Amino acid sequence: KLVEAVCERLKIPNDCRDLALMTAREHGNIGRALALRAATIVNMFERCDAFRKPQRTIEMLLASECDYRGRTGFEEKPFPQAAYLAAALKAAQGVNAGQIAGEVM
Repeated sequence: KLVEAVCERLKIPNDCRDLALMTAREHGNIGRALALRAATIVNMFERCDAFRKPQRTIEMLLASECDYRGRTGFEEKPFPQAAYLAAALKAAQGVNAGQIAGEVM
């Protein structure tokens, strides 16, 4: 609700607002990405429309890394979650679900 209120008050463009809302919503999942199950990651990608808009998901990961590194003492610390999720997205994009479904039947 806070992000929505700020975006409305400042008249933030819709694409930026959507990115901010998505980043805020997925903040916890991104932070613990290395411990998430594959199904949870795929569900997050689906909520973020990552398969149709992968660049927006990459921007969300960058925003999350900026948030992490913006904290005192974390400026130079690694944030492997972003690279991990970017690689997971790339791998998921390479899966041919139709072919897999055909092989199962």
